[in-house]
Amino acid sequence: MNAHRSHNTEPAAAGSSGDAGRAGVAALAVTCARGLAPVLADELRAVGRAAVVVEETCVESRGTLADCEELNLRLRTAHRVLWLWGEFEAGSEADLYRGVKGLAWEDVLRTDRPFMVRAASSGAGMSERAAALRTKDAIADRMRSRLGRRPDSTSKPHGAVVVVHWVASRCRLFLDTSGVPLSFRGYRRRAVAAPLRETLAAGVLLGAGWRGQAPLANPMCGSGTIAIEAAWIAARRAPGVLRRSFAFMNLRGFDADAWEDRRRRAAAEERPVGVPIVAADVDGAAVAAARANARAAGVEDAIRLAVAELADTPPAGRGAWYVLNPAWGMRIGGGEEEVAVTHAAIGRFLRARADGGRAVVISGHLRMSRRIGLRLARRWTVFHGPVECRVLEFELGGPPDRSAAASGFERYGPV
Repeated sequence: MNAHRSHNTEPAAAGSSGDAGRAGVAALAVTCARGLAPVLADELRAVGRAAVVVEETCVESRGTLADCEELNLRLRTAHRVLWLWGEFEAGSEADLYRGVKGLAWEDVLRTDRPFMVRAASSGAGMSERAAALRTKDAIADRMRSRLGRRPDSTSKPHGAVVVVHWVASRCRLFLDTSGVPLSFRGYRRRAVAAPLRETLAAGVLLGAGWRGQAPLANPMCGSGTIAIEAAWIAARRAPGVLRRSFAFMNLRGFDADAWEDRRRRAAAEERPVGVPIVAADVDGAAVAAARANARAAGVEDAIRLAVAELADTPPAGRGAWYVLNPAWGMRIGGGEEEVAVTHAAIGRFLRARADGGRAVVISGHLRMSRRIGLRLARRWTVFHGPVECRVLEFELGGPPDRSAAASGFERYGPV
């Protein structure tokens, strides 16, 4: 690629049409934790959107800014909803500046709200930080030339958010309509060590096929994220209903009354949680945190919370699903032998509850998962931040996995 290549093509404003661009249909890039893209694609299709998995962390669709509001409200596994504002060819820093300045930012940004720029990738040998700064300069210069003033810039996602995606010679500019990641639901009042992200908890439940059709128990519940997300799924509660701030609220044309109507319509679709949900942990402080979070989420009455050893987890009911996220050695300092003992204890517990239900175990220690000693029905991979995890699904009541009965856990490689 020639870094000094010039381009005569005007930048294409992908979404500019109608009320400050809000009526325009453009490409959507919806991001998620690595490994959850197929689950996210199913979610998008369930709300009537076309969906194409383009990366392990991204699903593409099409829609308007109003559609983005709906997706921010409804999607359980998405991290961010990005709306394409413009794209152009860029082979140099000068091309980047010229292309960004050529887009009609005055149609979507407000001078009385701050904006930030984040570069997800950059080209022409520029660092992501340098590409973000140059993009910010071009936007500010465009706004000043058209409106006589420019909005303040910020390093925090509490105003409008612009994302630069520059690969090879193609530069795409998105509006991040979420801002703060959608994993921040608004109910986490208290946390414990290494909490599971809300979007990942929901993704594991949905990916395993749980929709509120059976009782559910969450031993080793920590701060209660799995149980709370399960209650919200069973209640059909929109995961964005508690949040009071999204980046799209800082864009031109945002209609606060229409947004409140959207939230009210979503709330009207809720129903009582129709199945028992149990959450238990040996740590009383964790159970107290889970109770505070469940109360903030509005589902304290739907979840039975208990301080209990794994083996004494209260039963949820016949045919229950057991969803466990045991401590991983690399997360909270436990040694390899301790992790092996924990996985073996999980196996004993699940065999004792073999009444026709299912079990789902999130294992971040790949060599230990066979210590559970149950025959796998399915396994798939997700990432909790940088940690590669296996989601292990078991049909309870089937024959044990005899190959896992040996005592030397060092014999087993990754599954």
